[in-house]
Amino acid sequence: MARNLETKFRCDDATLESVRHRADEEGATPFEMLRQVDTYFAVRQGRLKVREFEDERGQRGAELIAYARPDETGSRWSNYQRVQLDIDTIDEMRRALESACGVSATIEKRREVAILRRTRLHLDRVAGLGCFVELETVAGAGDGDGALAQEHSAIIRALGLSDRAVIDGSYGDLFDETEEV
Repeated sequence: MARNLETKFRCDDATLESVRHRADEEGATPFEMLRQVDTYFAVRQGRLKVREFEDERGQRGAELIAYARPDETGSRWSNYQRVQLDIDTIDEMRRALESACGVSATIEKRREVAILRRTRLHLDRVAGLGCFVELETVAGAGDGDGALAQEHSAIIRALGLSDRAVIDGSYGDLFDETEEV
């Protein structure tokens, strides 16, 4: 399984613009816009979702993502596996998983993605939930936890996010919480 250290921050439009500007100054790759729909399935262990996406050029894709991560506030280690899915059979795959597991949430978002060193930067506008910045520092073969944690913390500081509210859980969990209110 792949592994990363991730942190999610609640923010506003002004913060998204500030993070985009700071990321450019720090040498991040140019941001790419994606539209994504994540369908979360009700599973007993970890999380499972189908992600459908479309990029700026109209290219579509889909993947199945299984991951395990503690539900705690702050930066968290996540183990995950991604499987590319055939876009021509995605509807059947989603229906089969829905039939077997049930759907816990469907999340629609506009995501801008860039890379800074080993960290993926996500500027998210999530329907019904608001704006978020998500950082995922990806572990490679032989990477030590200490070095990754240092990079992750340094990027949080460089992007001006140290004083922002940190979110635990997934967007699916946040959606569940808004449904209960």
